[in-house]
Amino acid sequence: MTDDISDIAASYDRSVEDEDSRLVLHQLEYDLTWRYLTRYLPPAGSILEIGAGTGRYTLALCRRGYSVTAVDLSAALLQQCKLRLEAEGLHGQVQCVVADARDLHAVSTTAFDAVLLMGPLYHLVFEEDRRQAVRQAADRLRSGGLLFSTHLSRLGILGDLMRRMPEWIERGEEVRSLLSRGRRPWGDYSDRLLVPRFLSEWEGEPER
Repeated sequence: MTDDISDIAASYDRSVEDEDSRLVLHQLEYDLTWRYLTRYLPPAGSILEIGAGTGRYTLALCRRGYSVTAVDLSAALLQQCKLRLEAEGLHGQVQCVVADARDLHAVSTTAFDAVLLMGPLYHLVFEEDRRQAVRQAADRLRSGGLLFSTHLSRLGILGDLMRRMPEWIERGEEVRSLLSRGRRPWGDYSDRLLVPRFLSEWEGEPER
């Protein structure tokens, strides 16, 4: 694995409520995702959900009768997922695993009917890490199984930046770094521009 993403896990651990409400606020994203899941998922079976978070998709999948293995980098998010499952009496359909998408050795099953890789690719800024995550996901599919993935382009944050910080476009060095590298021009690799939750850090950052 190329990149240390412990900062991502720590950020999610600190902001469980924010993540729990994210898909409520981004209803279009949720509805569009379900359009494709409904179209292509088998009518029943087992699903590996990598990047399960607090369980918005997990619960919906369980309500439709699927057996789910829910994986997330953040133990705090998965704990919230477990609580929600227990509240609806669905916990018997789900196994929760804390793991990095690039290393799924804790998930021994290799015959899932479908794998959802929705979230981890937002945070992996190096190509080899993204490839490793996809390989790990594909290795756990049965023959003929389906892999669903979503990603966020390095340009995906521009709308939020321009809406909340229109003056940012004048910061030439930062703009060029975003377009060419997907991160800030200073600091270490944890300075990811790809993660919208870090907009607050941008807003507090002095011009350089």
